[in-house]
Amino acid sequence: SPNVVVPVDPVTGSPCRTLDALLWSFVGGSPVLNSWQNPKAIPPMSPTADAMAKALKKLGFSFVGPTICYSLMQSCGLIIDHPVGTPEHTAAAARLAKRKGVRGR
Repeated sequence: SPNVVVPVDPVTGSPCRTLDALLWSFVGGSPVLNSWQNPKAIPPMSPTADAMAKALKKLGFSFVGPTICYSLMQSCGLIIDHPVGTPEHTAAAARLAKRKGVRGR
């Protein structure tokens, strides 16, 4: 959807400079490390992904829903959903511990 207008921060209502800034605003600007105990516990969508989908549709994007937005959030590193105890989760936790502002759920 290249013809989208200036995105708006869903929390403050102020214009975002970029689409990147808009997407990161849904997770407070830093990655969220989830603590799922097994792969079956990982949801296909979330309330945050639903809010993102609604915001993108309002801006003129099409073919976006909460499942697509959740997948986008996973693939871009906005959320990290590797199950606890896996090498991927351990590595992500160590990597993110070095950064400021990382939240866990």
